[in-house]
Amino acid sequence: MKMHLYLVGFIFCFFALLSCSSSGTPEKGNLPLALEFETDWQEEQFKDKIKSIDEIRYYYNYDETAVIGKGSMESRDVMQFNNNGFIINYANYGSENYLISETKKFYNENGLCDSSLVYNYLGEICESIVFFYDETGLLFKTENHYPDGKLMSIEKTEYNADRKPVKTELFDGIEEEAIVISETQYNDKNQKEQGIFHDISQDVYMLTKYEYDSDGMLSKRSYFDKDGELQDTYEFEYEFDNKGNWITRSEIRNGKMAFIVERELVYFD
Repeated sequence: MKMHLYLVGFIFCFFALLSCSSSGTPEKGNLPLALEFETDWQEEQFKDKIKSIDEIRYYYNYDETAVIGKGSMESRDVMQFNNNGFIINYANYGSENYLISETKKFYNENGLCDSSLVYNYLGEICESIVFFYDETGLLFKTENHYPDGKLMSIEKTEYNADRKPVKTELFDGIEEEAIVISETQYNDKNQKEQGIFHDISQDVYMLTKYEYDSDGMLSKRSYFDKDGELQDTYEFEYEFDNKGNWITRSEIRNGKMAFIVERELVYFD
């Protein structure tokens, strides 16, 4: 039986968040001043120094006789970067352009993030996050806390020899047994080739396979259930600005246009 679209969307967001959080920042006071690390710019393969992104995802509409084109807004994400290439503020908006949440990231003396605060639509803190790193600057543990300081969840990450995250385990505040496990495999270009998402508590399993075009852009993402049955396929087409960053992305779900994503990029001078 086909899984609901909201589940696929949740899994896509989960992997996206893992990708962002794994760009890594060192623990305060325990690392040398000079570190080699991957910035958010590098993680997203941006060309040139981006100051901000305003990204809006629209539904693609049809009627009974003709293609209508871009329809109503599905979501909006606004990101701001510092001049070192890291996100300092991230805001998420819903379909009516109302604020859902905003995350502010804070950086230590090494220029890297060591904590963040998540605010709800009322501007109230609803979550705080603390990041922990090994002696080389790889993120190995993330703690999420409620506003009162009580531990909400713990996330642990393992890496391969190329410093790419290969396994992440999510615990519900007690480091005993993981409730969610994700694993990632890479191709010879260090691009994601396959991802496994397993929510043990909800008995949800999803295998994701990635394909890329000749320019290294993600061209196809396919979802399979635990029996290997194909659930959903997304194909992507892009338009680029004069610096080589994409500004429009068409998302084709199971052979039919589903979404159009447009983003406005502002660059540092």
